[in-house]
Amino acid sequence: MNICGIIKADLSSRRRWLLWHTVTIAAIAAMLWCFTVQTGTRSSIAIDAIISISEGVLVMVPMWLLERRCRLRVLSLLLCIVIAVFLWANVLYFRYWHDLIPFSSIISAKSYNALVFGSIATLARASDIVYLIAPALSVACFFMLKVKRSATPTMAATLASVLVSLIVYAGGFMAVTVSLRNYARANGRPMCTMQEALAKRFGKRAMRADHWHSNGLTPYIINQIRELGYTQSIELSDTELSAINDYYKRMGAYCRQAEVILHDNSDKNLILIIVESLNAYVINKKYGDRELTPTLNDIISRPGTVSCLNVTPQVRDGGSSDGQLIYNTGLLPLLHGSAATSFGDNAYPSLASALHFSRAIEVIGEPAYVWNHRSTSSAYGYDAIYDIDDITKAGIDPSATGYDAAIFEMAGRQIASLPQPFMAEITTLSIHFPFNDSGVKRVGWIDSLTDMEPIERDYMQMVHYFDAQLGIFLKRLTRSGLSDNTVVVLASDHDQVTSADRPLVNNHDTLPIAFIATNTGITANISRAVGQIDIYPTIVQIMGGDGEALRHALGVSIFNEANKSSVDRYGRLHGRSSSELDSLKAAAWQISDLLIRSDYFAKP
Repeated sequence: MNICGIIKADLSSRRRWLLWHTVTIAAIAAMLWCFTVQTGTRSSIAIDAIISISEGVLVMVPMWLLERRCRLRVLSLLLCIVIAVFLWANVLYFRYWHDLIPFSSIISAKSYNALVFGSIATLARASDIVYLIAPALSVACFFMLKVKRSATPTMAATLASVLVSLIVYAGGFMAVTVSLRNYARANGRPMCTMQEALAKRFGKRAMRADHWHSNGLTPYIINQIRELGYTQSIELSDTELSAINDYYKRMGAYCRQAEVILHDNSDKNLILIIVESLNAYVINKKYGDRELTPTLNDIISRPGTVSCLNVTPQVRDGGSSDGQLIYNTGLLPLLHGSAATSFGDNAYPSLASALHFSRAIEVIGEPAYVWNHRSTSSAYGYDAIYDIDDITKAGIDPSATGYDAAIFEMAGRQIASLPQPFMAEITTLSIHFPFNDSGVKRVGWIDSLTDMEPIERDYMQMVHYFDAQLGIFLKRLTRSGLSDNTVVVLASDHDQVTSADRPLVNNHDTLPIAFIATNTGITANISRAVGQIDIYPTIVQIMGGDGEALRHALGVSIFNEANKSSVDRYGRLHGRSSSELDSLKAAAWQISDLLIRSDYFAKP
């Protein structure tokens, strides 16, 4: 046997192996770099390069070990593809929610629906092609270099590769940590130690995107796995129970005495319309002599209407489902994850139960499994839920009329036969991003507006359409004789960014949302900053609910003159400080998290 030939063949095999690994590491590093730029989490060119390259090297460590078996070598390809899909999905999510996907939602099928997939085309950018090219290049090299048939590296070579990879990653990790420590020292923290800098890389943050900043893939995944524990059920400690009791005691002493019945609407029906993505700034907006929302403008101007266009959105990971949670229960969302998916079967306090309606129904325009709607509907005290399947079975075609028209039509049919007083929650859908409800006929004068980007014109089209359908629904109530005995409440589920409003990336701002209640017997226009959490006690007060209905609420009625501020999901105070009440508003986030995760209200 020709020994020289064997040696040359072995060297050639090792070179092919090394070349393919180099290409794969470069592909992963390129994707990580692009992701960091696209999500606005850049630190510096040097730090980002070190993180991306060292993470690419570290990812391949388990592959060095697995690839000693020929049939396992394809796992390296799968890993590269999985990373590409993971990063791209997070980029798309970030462009919509301005944060990365919570791990609890990734593993829940209830988080995905046609609207999610239908938004991809609008959210995608040309730069996203890196998530296709990078793994494709790795796959091409794998087959071109015949890696699967290459000679198995010796154990010594494998261990050496693993050791070098770990050293490269550790060196990069420490270099970045030193840089972060030096940055902190140069910016007002002269005593910052390496231990503090390391702790910061794995510390708790308000946003998942902040976890990625100056960290990269591995610390981010470790942080997110750790935070999965925050979405698990807990047993309250004596300290936590004491904190909850103290909160309710302070809240009761501070503000409940001001929340008296202003007008007795206890015998009236309640229709709660949760409006998808309605920013308050569109109300009363005019273009020349044309009103964008003539129906809403008219409602606000009527005697007997209570309105506030300065409501701070307080949804978190659960998006629209968090808005529904806040309005129905008077609780704030989980600090991590979605209450609807993780704790949808909890025993919740609710408007429907506290106000003692004869019947309570819910009408939505999507499948009831989305955001675990069927479970939450029951948990919030509704007797029945009608979803998109029920709407189409009833012969109503959203593709012909638009979703909001279909939803209002279904709601109108159902409430016509309900015993009074009833409650109906109607959740609209057409204003959902990317604002392309195919059943909506576009209005020419909105399309002719040239001082805004196309996506904002699309948003305005959907807002105008919703407003028109709301007007039709309210006229139907009048014709049926129900309007005089019905309080209609409209509340935005969350704010919505359009590219003409603010940057889509690296943006922690919030836009005020709307609360409007008509036929209340009370006329008030509240301009003070309040939070979504304050809407539940406001509705209870409007409907003439007793103190028991307010006992568990974490918010404060907007009629309370002391209520002048709100605390958003980032912990920032909006409005004017009111000392004691501000501390209660800040504490409410942690209290609510404990209440939900412990299923507090299920206990006698």
